[in-house]
Amino acid sequence: MTLGYTKRNGKTVNVKAVPHAISRFSERYMLLTGKKLSTGELLGAFCSLFNSSSLVTNLGKHERTRLKRYSSMGKTLFFRNSGFTFVVADAKIWTVEISDKNKRHLN
Repeated sequence: MTLGYTKRNGKTVNVKAVPHAISRFSERYMLLTGKKLSTGELLGAFCSLFNSSSLVTNLGKHERTRLKRYSSMGKTLFFRNSGFTFVVADAKIWTVEISDKNKRHLN
């Protein structure tokens, strides 16, 4: 499956997921839903959630703190969907975090 997002100027950026991001997604998906996915289901869920996610434009205090953490990777973007935040830098998804307000302690 293809991962990507569209920039404001209309250009599509293809994105790759690093193994760390996939393992974190698996771990955190299970924490949120209580359901363990097979490898095929996991990759399908990962791709569909990322491809339907939206760019976070109004960064709150929490996101600004995380920007400092990830600043060494270059320009960092956050995409959010269904309680997950995908951290993208240098056309790679580096990690996936839980963004639900009452569930962040599970990160």
